[in-house]
Amino acid sequence: EVLNTQVPAGTTFDYIRISGTPGLGTCTTPSYGGTGQIICHENSAMAPNTTWTVRLTVKVTASTGTVMTENAATMADTPDPNLANNTATISTTAP
Repeated sequence: EVLNTQVPAGTTFDYIRISGTPGLGTCTTPSYGGTGQIICHENSAMAPNTTWTVRLTVKVTASTGTVMTENAATMADTPDPNLANNTATISTTAP
């Protein structure tokens, strides 16, 4: 599986954490304080019907009241019977 996302506009990259089986995946990220694309690869150790959680932490640089939106998409090497759950979007307002 592959997760593809971006550091949201109005933020900078802080860190990323993968939870689940140790060594389950690796991510290519911008440098600390940077912006840009994030790609995480599952390392083929994931058992069927298990969960892989990737937590992105960013520093907000947007002005108070700015709405920030994050989009993410996943894809798999094997056929996916439910394509409806392969994307996610979240929006939040800068404090």
